[in-house]
Amino acid sequence: MRTTSLLLALAALLALAAQPAAAAKPRQARFLAKFEGTVKTDWNVPRHQLGASCFRTNWGEGSGSETWTVRSTGENRVLASDNGVATQLQYGSWRPNADTRQGGLRAKGEVMRSGVRKTSFTPGTCGLGESGDDPRPPTDCGTRLVNYEVGLPYWKGEVVPDVLAAGNGIREKIRFETCPIITPRNVLAGSWPAVEGKLSRTALYGGRKTLTITGRDAWTGRTRTPGGAPDSTATTSVRWKLVLTRVRGR
Repeated sequence: MRTTSLLLALAALLALAAQPAAAAKPRQARFLAKFEGTVKTDWNVPRHQLGASCFRTNWGEGSGSETWTVRSTGENRVLASDNGVATQLQYGSWRPNADTRQGGLRAKGEVMRSGVRKTSFTPGTCGLGESGDDPRPPTDCGTRLVNYEVGLPYWKGEVVPDVLAAGNGIREKIRFETCPIITPRNVLAGSWPAVEGKLSRTALYGGRKTLTITGRDAWTGRTRTPGGAPDSTATTSVRWKLVLTRVRGR
């Protein structure tokens, strides 16, 4: 009888041990988020010879710049959830799995672009001909005011902001079509460069009230200019700051 009781107790213990462990409760953290960033591009094509004939020598040159600033607006709620494998960020609500239809922080921005490509002419190789400037085609340079969403992809302790136009009217002119710009080869004009900032999971789910994450980088491209002129250059720099203020008990 005693042996039977021991066997039954052992079987119960084995059955209990065989049961799957309860899933760990996901860690969560709530924040109010603020973002600001600037992308700056400058480019220059020195005056250089395009071609020559007896009666005319053609020249080309150009320069320009662009300053793109973005700032978050209003109250941006962010919920960070960690299931032990990855962290997901939800925007617009602290209620888990809320259908906010929001892909990032609400933001507004300003893009100011100037640029000119100029061609001119001087007398040709025979000393004949005149000097002057060729007519310039019209451009749409100027300022654009744009609404954005700033996504915050998070992976392995890094945040890489992604700025995308969102919530603009279909008739709003938010892009440039004919205003010239030159960027380094690894920078796509009109797209926010991918620059990471450090944010550990320990800090994300820790007790610090305010988390400040920053990122910055710069690139310079050079292209050989024909006719022995100095190289054409293009420089783009980006810097951004994200401030997460922890919210408890709401």
